[in-house]
Amino acid sequence: MAHLEAVLGRDSTNTNLPTILTPPGKNKHNPNSSENTDRAKGGQPGHKKHTLEKSDKDEITDEVDHVLDEDNEISA
Repeated sequence: MAHLEAVLGRDSTNTNLPTILTPPGKNKHNPNSSENTDRAKGGQPGHKKHTLEKSDKDEITDEVDHVLDEDNEISA
């Protein structure tokens, strides 16, 4: 009897079942959500930001076409 009750009590809050199987009225567990904290979003304070900048058209010297062969491998 205890095993049957345990099986019937399974939902997304206590197993890896999808949230659609959680009964109505029970809080659904969203495994991809992060908990709210008091910390600000973003990187470490004072850390220098690194970004890539787009090249000017006159800086581009070569263009290479990459073609896939029958095995979906790139051949130059």
